[in-house]
Amino acid sequence: DLGEPVLIKSGATVSVILKSGALTLTATGQALSDGKNGAAIQIMNVQSKRVLQAVVTGPDQVAVQAPRTITSVSAAK
Repeated sequence: DLGEPVLIKSGATVSVILKSGALTLTATGQALSDGKNGAAIQIMNVQSKRVLQAVVTGPDQVAVQAPRTITSVSAAK
């Protein structure tokens, strides 16, 4: 069987990278499932214990998207 190699094993410590414009943040996470390159997996931020959806970008490395901010616009009177 020739196929994409698993780059992240469940339970592994991973580098979590968030890029937004010129800003890059990194954190440590724990993979909650195995993942191949480009696969969406769940990881847990080890500091906040929050579970996030991430995309595998390399060996023991994932990327997350910045949360979207919802703003309300009130009509001027």
